[in-house]
Amino acid sequence: MSKALGGSGNFDMLLGSLGVGISISALFTLIPDLIQGILFSIGLIGQTEYLDITSTGLLSIVVITYLAGYTMTNIIFFRAGAHHVMGLSSTKSIFAGFLGFLSYFALLFTYTR
Repeated sequence: MSKALGGSGNFDMLLGSLGVGISISALFTLIPDLIQGILFSIGLIGQTEYLDITSTGLLSIVVITYLAGYTMTNIIFFRAGAHHVMGLSSTKSIFAGFLGFLSYFALLFTYTR
């Protein structure tokens, strides 16, 4: 995709930059996922009860906020990787970053479901 958009196309450097970006953005979900994992593991709460609790009120805002933070940092780092590593212009790197994020999310969703 980078070469089609006029970039340099160094896959190893792009993969390294995306790895760092994915790691940093995953920090947004670390604490909520840890809490959820502990609650489920010790049997204190089931998935249905957890979804009921987090679907309304303040906890729904917390869930939306950390998922939005995760998504935005992914898009920012994917765009930065496309811009700095591939040498794409700002406009092209936004497009490439968003397309890369959608591809990553499709793979992640397929793997985790």
